[in-house]
Amino acid sequence: MQGDSALGRALGLVRELRQRCPWDRAQTPQTLRPYLVEEVLELDHAIGTDDPDAMRDELGDMLLHLAFQIVIGEERSQFNAEVVTHTLEEKMWRRHPNLFGEARTSQADHAGWELVKRREPRTGGKRGTLAGLPPTLPPLLMAFRLQERAAGIGFDWPDAAGPMAKVKEEIGEVEREAGSGKRSRTRSAICCSPSSTSRASSRSIRGPRWSGRMRNFSGDSRRSRNSPMSAAWKWAARRWKSSTSCGTR
Repeated sequence: MQGDSALGRALGLVRELRQRCPWDRAQTPQTLRPYLVEEVLELDHAIGTDDPDAMRDELGDMLLHLAFQIVIGEERSQFNAEVVTHTLEEKMWRRHPNLFGEARTSQADHAGWELVKRREPRTGGKRGTLAGLPPTLPPLLMAFRLQERAAGIGFDWPDAAGPMAKVKEEIGEVEREAGSGKRSRTRSAICCSPSSTSRASSRSIRGPRWSGRMRNFSGDSRRSRNSPMSAAWKWAARRWKSSTSCGTR
C-alpha cells in the first residue's frame, strides 16, 4: 500500500517530515496522543455541525496522525501499513460471516457481530458484555456506552419513569450516607449516583462498582431478562457486594 494511493502519499509525506524536520523527527506515539485526541474531537464537532469543508480538513488531520503512527511503527519494526490493513481485513472478515463466511446472507446481524467480538483472539476467546471500552473515555461517554451495552442484554427500562425513580433512590442513599459522617460509605453510595458532584473521579468510583453489578447481572441471563429492573438491580448489587468489600466499607 504505497505509491500514489492516498495513504501511500500521506506515509511518504510523514517520512520526509521525519527526515527533514527536527520537531517531526522527535515525535513518538506518546507525544502525539494529546494532538490525536484534539483532532478526533475537532472531527466530531465538524460531523456534528454537518460542515463538509470542516470534515474534509479534519479528516486530513486524522490521516496525518494515522500516517505518523504507521511510520513510527515502521521505524521501530513493529508494523507497517500492509500489516495494519491486513489486520483490519481479517477483523472485518471475522465480524461479517454473513458476507464472507460459508453461509452468506444479505441480512445484517448485530447480535452475531457482538458475539464474534467476544471471541476475538486478543481477548483469549472470552469477552464480557462490558469489556473492551478504553479506560480513557470521558466519564459521561463511558456511562453512555456502558448503559448501551447493558441494554443489549436486557438491562433497560421501557420508559423514563424507571430510571427517574432510580436516580431519586440513589440520591437519597447519598444523602443518608453523607449524614452519617462516614466518608468511605458516602463514596460507595456516590458510585451509583448518576448525579454525583463529588470531586472524586467518576471514572474511578462509578465504573468499577457499576461494571461489577452488570457482570453479575449479565451472568444470569434468565434472571436478568425476566426480572423487573429495580429488583434485578438490587439482586445484582447483593451478588456484587458478596464478592468484594469495596461497596460495604
